Amino acid sequence: MLVGLAGSQVGVDYSLYTGIIPMTGPIHGTGGPISFGLQTLAGWYWVLAENTTTHCINHMYNCVHIEINPVLPVSVSISASANPVIAGTAVTYTATVTNGGTSPVYQWMVNGVSMGTNQSTLTYTPVNHDQVSCVVTSNLPCATNNPATSSFVVMTVSGVSTNITVIGSVDGGETMCYNSSQTMIVAGNGSTFTVYPDGNATMIAGKNIRYLPGTRAMPGSYMHGYISNVYCGQKASTIVMSTPGEQTVTPVEPSDKSGFRIYPNPTNGTFTLEQTGGRTFENVHVEIYGMRGDKVMTGEMREERSHPFHVNDLPEGLYFVKVAADGYGEIFKLVKTR
Repeated sequence: MLVGLAGSQVGVDYSLYTGIIPMTGPIHGTGGPISFGLQTLAGWYWVLAENTTTHCINHMYNCVHIEINPVLPVSVSISASANPVIAGTAVTYTATVTNGGTSPVYQWMVNGVSMGTNQSTLTYTPVNHDQVSCVVTSNLPCATNNPATSSFVVMTVSGVSTNITVIGSVDGGETMCYNSSQTMIVAGNGSTFTVYPDGNATMIAGKNIRYLPGTRAMPGSYMHGYISNVYCGQKASTIVMSTPGEQTVTPVEPSDKSGFRIYPNPTNGTFTLEQTGGRTFENVHVEIYGMRGDKVMTGEMREERSHPFHVNDLPEGLYFVKVAADGYGEIFKLVKTR
């Protein structure tokens, strides 16, 4: 938009020209600034002023110069100094910007939470499945797609870190497990960690788990933390549960001729035990144990392919379901929610 001729005289018409081609006009003077409208052609312009009473004219040559700045789309991509990495390894992320201008503004994000300062790099010690991205705002006058957001770098971290901080969120239908050999801190320092409905988050630490302000498990979600030296994806070497006078059952791998499954898991009140193999056991004995090895419930399944078990009265937490039938045995982890 070209605005000019401040203090233009009343009774005088003004026209804008490029070369000998009229671009606007006539436009009546108002005694204040007048607008010649949007101009899209670069170059030198001149103005012709004509007194509407005397018809005297005044040529104001080369009084305006217009430059057309090109439209510049902003984009940013990021790279990690290493991925995958061993737990506890600090990684440097670098942002590469197109059309960022002379002073672009950088905002790094980890799992949707703001991290770092206004720098083109971020050094951070990631947790497995961390999603790192960068938002860049250009200071160019004709920038489009501004601000621009990079794609995620999803980190693959193996092993168990000594200490970690968990931030971000677990979405509905997503299952996440976090572990630390010493201390795990969840949220805090202005950051957040949220488990959304139907999301599942498990925290395993060797010594301490600290849930700080900003931690939230929404209704219909599951979040469980406990102290153990058996971490995400690992299995205990042997799980044996017995009481005096009872036969000990050691888990064995199911075959195509025998096997069981339980569902839903997690459950908020009832789960179903189903025989999945071609072989059907007539008498199945079921025992449920708490985390400390205390038996909290027993049941039977007789001449059935499936049977519901009600655990409404059990507190929320992790349980072990032991299934025994004619020398065959399996042990399942069962998560009880609210």
